[in-house]
Amino acid sequence: MKTMFITLLFMLSINRIYPGLFSSYDKKTPEEVIRDLAIEQIDNPDDPYVNYNLGVALYQTRKYEAAKNNFERAVSNAKNKKLKERSYFNLANSCYKNALSCLPVNWESKSTKIEQDKLAVAIENAKAAVNNYESLLALNKDNGPAKVNLKKSKELVEKLMKKQPQQKQNQDQKQDDKKDQDKQQNQQDQKKSKEQNSEDKSKQDQQDHKDQNGQKDQSAQAQQNQQDQQQKQDGQQDKSQKESSEQEQKQDQTQPGEQQESQRSKESDQQSQAQNAQEQRDSQQQAFDQAAQKESAEEKSMRLMLENLQGDEDSLQKIIIQRQTKDQKPLKSGQKPW
Repeated sequence: MKTMFITLLFMLSINRIYPGLFSSYDKKTPEEVIRDLAIEQIDNPDDPYVNYNLGVALYQTRKYEAAKNNFERAVSNAKNKKLKERSYFNLANSCYKNALSCLPVNWESKSTKIEQDKLAVAIENAKAAVNNYESLLALNKDNGPAKVNLKKSKELVEKLMKKQPQQKQNQDQKQDDKKDQDKQQNQQDQKKSKEQNSEDKSKQDQQDHKDQNGQKDQSAQAQQNQQDQQQKQDGQQDKSQKESSEQEQKQDQTQPGEQQESQRSKESDQQSQAQNAQEQRDSQQQAFDQAAQKESAEEKSMRLMLENLQGDEDSLQKIIIQRQTKDQKPLKSGQKPW
């Protein structure tokens, strides 16, 4: 009945404002009507009748968000009171339908989960429906359908508001459960980590003990090797001393005649070496004396030459002085010679 009323209003409004333009409206689909009115709206964007009729066509195709926008334009630009009331009524209906379209079919069931963003959009549209119905009743308080729809819109808001804390409580409970699970998991992980660390430490201690024993064994072996080497060296030294002692004993056991012969041979060699050394010193002294005599003769010859040269130089100096004195003019009285 309500749909028939809106359709009739839609047809009467168009035929009254644009006679003949939609004379065959009943033969057109809502999509075709939307197309034609959208083209008309381009040239007349603020025409309240075009906006209202386009909103009705969009409402019939369940495009409630787009219908709501066009009804808001009609409310803003309507000068006719009756058109303004109808625009408020259909605007509120669009908001109400838009709220329900955001919710699942069985949204009132406690087990039904609603996405938080969709629930928020539904609450916002339900509150907008309440406001628009109240605006309509402010214009016409005797509008019965508006009163009925206002009551339903308020009930919808209350149900959605109750759904929100319940759902939030469920989400909080799930979050708490998840936190408990995470806490238990962390405790288990820490326990496993401690057990693993304890096991690793035990293995490490065993390995360190094994390494220490190995080092002790190596140290003992090295010490034993050093002792063996020292004993070997001591044995070699004792052997060498023993051989040296045996050699000395052999020398002591040599016959006295051989010792005397050896001693005379040594003395003869020493005398021969001393005689050769004396001959070398005599030869060096003789060569030095000859060089000294030769050097004395050369010095004597050189001294005679120097004396002759000195005498010649003195004679030459005297001749020069005589010539200078001969050519010099007599001095004036009181004049000092140079």
